[in-house]
Order: sequence, then C-alpha cells, then structure tokens
Amino acid sequence: MKGWLPETLAGVSGRQFRLVHIDVDIEQTTWDCLEFFYPRAVPGALLLFDDYGFHSCPGARKAVDAFLQGKPETLIELTTGQAVLAKR
Repeated sequence: MKGWLPETLAGVSGRQFRLVHIDVDIEQTTWDCLEFFYPRAVPGALLLFDDYGFHSCPGARKAVDAFLQGKPETLIELTTGQAVLAKR
C-alpha cells in the first residue's frame, strides 16, 4: 500500500472495530480499506460502503464485490446508493 492511508491506519492496527464507514470512492483504496478493516471487525460489526451504488464510483462496487466473494456475509444494497453488511 502506498500513500497516506497506510500511515493513518497504522496508528489503529492493533484495534478492533464495530462500525466501519468506507467512503473513499475508488477501487484500490476501497480494497485497501477492506483488507485492513475486515479482519479487525468483530462479529456483528457493521461495514458501510458509501459509494457502492453510485455510477460515478464504479470501482467501489467492483472492489467490494471482489473482496466479499467467498465470504459468509450477505451484502445489503440500500436505496441511498450505499451498501452494508454485518460481519459474522
């Protein structure tokens, strides 16, 4: 991972999360966030994907769909253009 995101996340790498709101618009950064937060999300945690349903951010949907392939959770697409899942 390059750029400021890894530096920012490094400061919380030892923590677990109950709510994660991912609003980064682009494919690689969405993937990077999932790669970081998904294993640190506790069972029952909510992951909210802000740009999932927006045509202006197709990479966000692509990254979420690819990352969650084979995972046990069911993604729920909201009418707001967002999507959410509860971690098992």
